[in-house]
Amino acid sequence: MNILFTDIDGVLFPFYGHSKRTWGKKCVEQYNRIVEETNAKCVVTSTWRVRWPNINDLQNIFIQQGVYVDVIDFTPIWGIDRGLEIKHWLDENQWTNYAILDDKMQGISNYPELKNFIQPISYIGLTKELADQTIKYLNSAPW
Repeated sequence: MNILFTDIDGVLFPFYGHSKRTWGKKCVEQYNRIVEETNAKCVVTSTWRVRWPNINDLQNIFIQQGVYVDVIDFTPIWGIDRGLEIKHWLDENQWTNYAILDDKMQGISNYPELKNFIQPISYIGLTKELADQTIKYLNSAPW
């Protein structure tokens, strides 16, 4: 199984040209394509996990926005930096096949062992090219 560490704002919810209530249609389509082609599951890293600290609530939000992925967990909410939170989750769960989808590198770049980082442009979100890159990596990752 593959894991997608998923930020929402700037990845599925671009900051430009979208209403505040709906995520980017093209971003959602590409995310769903990644999930379909890699059998990936989601671990939420977004600050949305602070407002909705229940996995079922996050799962329902994804479904309401047309994202069809199993939300299996979220990273710890320490507020220190996202990289440390992801690293901790990986260490605790001993996971190796993953990709990190986040529009901000801050925090993540502090941990060179965190590879497989895909960085959308925040006002565009997840694109076909970035989805292709994610799929290629996840489908070639060693089990």
